[in-house]
This record gives sequence, C-alpha cells and structure tokens, in this order.
Amino acid sequence: MKIAVRRYRSRSKKKENNNRIYLYLDFYHLGVRKKEYLKEFVFEVAKNKEQKDHNKRVIEYTKRVRAERLLEIQYDPQNLFVHERRKQLVVPKLKEYIKDRKGGDNWKSMFKKAEKYLASNLTFENFSHRHINDFRQKLLDDEAINQDTASAYFNLMMIFCREKVEDGVLSSSKMKLSRVKNIPNQKKIQPYLLEEEVTQLVNTDFHDQNFKNYCTLSIFSGLRGCDIRDLKWTDIEESYLMKTQNKTKNDVFIPKNKMVNQILECQKEINSQQEYIFDLPTSFMGRKKLLNDYLAKAGIKRRITFHSFRRTFGTLLHATGNDLYTIKEMLGHQNIANTERYVYFMNDKKEKASKSLDQFM
Repeated sequence: MKIAVRRYRSRSKKKENNNRIYLYLDFYHLGVRKKEYLKEFVFEVAKNKEQKDHNKRVIEYTKRVRAERLLEIQYDPQNLFVHERRKQLVVPKLKEYIKDRKGGDNWKSMFKKAEKYLASNLTFENFSHRHINDFRQKLLDDEAINQDTASAYFNLMMIFCREKVEDGVLSSSKMKLSRVKNIPNQKKIQPYLLEEEVTQLVNTDFHDQNFKNYCTLSIFSGLRGCDIRDLKWTDIEESYLMKTQNKTKNDVFIPKNKMVNQILECQKEINSQQEYIFDLPTSFMGRKKLLNDYLAKAGIKRRITFHSFRRTFGTLLHATGNDLYTIKEMLGHQNIANTERYVYFMNDKKEKASKSLDQFM
C-alpha cells in the first residue's frame, strides 16, 4: 500500500497559472492505481509572505488528507476507498442493501417510502441527521400508514444508517444519530367498527353506491383499500378472490361469503363495462371526504379510517371463533405478530368473559 503526493502543471494558458503547481494523491493498493485530485495548488516560486503562508497551509492540508486516506484503506474491507464510497447515491445503495436482508417485505415497503421522501441526488457525503429527522416527520405525516408501521420503517432506516456509520461511509459527526428520536409504537387500541356499527353502515342508503360497496367490501373481505381500488374483474373467481397485495406483493386467497357476492353483483350493475371493479376518486382527500360523509350519514361519530375496515374484518373473524392462523392467512400477513395487532375482543365478549367468574360467588 502506497500513497504519494504528486504534482502537475495546469495546461491552461492563463498567465496566473504559470507560477502554480497543482497537487494530487497517487494511490497504489493491491495492484490497483488510482488518483485523487485535491483541487489545490502551491506557488512554484513564493514571491511574498502571503504566498509562502498559502504554500504552508496547502502542504499541511495535503499531508492530513494523505494520512486519512491511509487509514481508510487499512479500514476498508471492500478495497474501495471510503472517500469514493461517500460520493455514492444513498437511495440506489439502500436498494442494493435490502436484497439479502431478513424480513424482505418490510424492507421493500420501507424502501418505497425512502425512494419517495429522500432526494434522488442525495449522497452519503451530504447525508446528515437533518435528512433522517425529515424522513421521520414524513413517515409520521404519511396518511397511508399508521404510527406503528411508520415506527417499523424508521427503525429499519436507522439500522441502515448505523451500519454505514460503522463502515465509515457515513460521517458519525455529521449524522449525530444520538440526536435522532425513534418513532414510538402506539399503545392505544386502533379504531375498528363494532358489530352494531357494521350493521348501521350496511343498512345506510348513501348517494354513492359505488363508494359504499368499496367500504363494505373491505369490511367483509379484509382487503386493503389500495388493493380494492386495483381490483379487476379478472381477479374474481366463482368462489373466491385472488389478489396480489400492493404492500407485500404476496397473493392472498379469500373465499367469498354472501356479503362479498352481494357487493360484487351490485358492482356488475354499476361498473361491469370497465376493467376495474370500482371507479373511485383518484385523490386521497376525495376518498376521505366521501368516507366522512358516509360515516356521518350512518350516524357514526368516532374517528374511523379506511384501514379500520380491514381491522374490523380481523376482529369480527376472531370474535366468531376463528383462530389467529386462519385470520393471518386471510389478511395476508407475514407473521402472526402482525395479525395480533389487528384483532381485538368485542366489548360484549369481554363482558361475558368477566361475568363467567360470577359462578364462584
């Protein structure tokens, strides 16, 4: 391993360059030769104190950079100089990083958010804790995911950042990860519909039958809103729905019940000539306004989101005696822990369980 300081004269014909000698580092390591131009020069003949001070400053700077590069080469197991890796783009390198990670689906979902919220021209050299805090806030403001999902994505991003700091690709002094706060998991029960509220929605006449069917299909199939929006008539078989989930890219198999059949038959009358089963507003705010109007018409004043319908599906299945593994498969979850967060005991079931202890009185 060898790093030498070399000099060269500029080819520019400008008069000011006649007395300037430019510097670069000449690397030779493991049979590979590379150059790093420092964009600094010394005066070939220092004519005054100012030029002498300039030469002294540049020479000290060059020695310091050479020492840093020697340490980087000793430290770097990939034989690629750290200062070069720092010029790489963050988003493409993150995409490479997640390929062999466990829990690949979560990493892929996180990457979609990183691709959306991190600048495409962001390099490791410029990556700082300010970008991480901005990414954190964007996740919290993202209406398509809840706080627990945002927390999971943010934790994965922090794993990536910590490893890059350990590799020396990210500067620990610039990242200042100790100043970055995690996103806490939510402790409160997420909103879902009670049995009587489901009945209210089903029996409510709403001016947009197409949107009502969209909501109730989620309640009785467990599909995410984004999957229902992409649902095509070709996804429907005689006795089941087969859908590739947008979030995980896994197929979910859902046997049709009477309500699902009834909703689909209604949609055939409304939208059978189109490729997609539902014709919905393209904007989130447009769909949210319709949801608020629908809930108000049904007399439901609690805060209910689109995802509440999917959570309601899991809770209703559990309340009627279905086991968690079956519910996990119907929701298309990767592991049972995700399913447990979707399942809540109905109030009347809890009351019944509590009163079962009265026999000991």
